[in-house]
Amino acid sequence: MKTIARNPKAGIYPAAPDYIHALEVQAPARFLYVSGTMGLDSKGAPGKTLDEQLDLI
Repeated sequence: MKTIARNPKAGIYPAAPDYIHALEVQAPARFLYVSGTMGLDSKGAPGKTLDEQLDLI
């Protein structure tokens, strides 16, 4: 099983050092586990529309 931390730093609110936004687990299939936090931009503001919030998540 391979795990890949998915923790983008550009365009979204940064995570704490002991936290990641998502974890991808590979083999035999691929899974992406995402955190339960809001989608926030790099300044900490939520997206104004649902589509913007989903893009940030």
